[in-house]
Amino acid sequence: MIPILPPNGRVVAYVVGLENYVRTGKIKPVDYARRDAQAFAEALSIAFPDWEVDVTTRIDDEATLSALRFELPSTIAGLRDDDLFVFYFAGHGLFGEGGNRLTAYDRYSANLNETTWLVRELLTDPRFRRQRGRTAKPHNR
Repeated sequence: MIPILPPNGRVVAYVVGLENYVRTGKIKPVDYARRDAQAFAEALSIAFPDWEVDVTTRIDDEATLSALRFELPSTIAGLRDDDLFVFYFAGHGLFGEGGNRLTAYDRYSANLNETTWLVRELLTDPRFRRQRGRTAKPHNR
């Protein structure tokens, strides 16, 4: 078997499952999002039995926009050079101002631009680069 990670690498995951939202009358639930997120988080330990697996799981009311904006950059900042980072999101997304957006538990329909997360920002946020100081490199053996 070809190792996926170096021996001292970890799997660090941030898993979000948004089945229900604070204003449930305004947005339909995402059937099975909670179960899918929990199953994905559990599957990581099975898929990587020889490595440390550190999973942060945020389900429904734990996945507020403020929690995501604080915790995700902090999680990424704590990565070591040999770590594998996994981001999993089960919930509503939409196309809005600036591009594709992810919803949070406390999103507000009258102000989607301020209460959803622009995917482009999530992937290219300069706070992540500043804190990490490098780009991800594939691991070759």
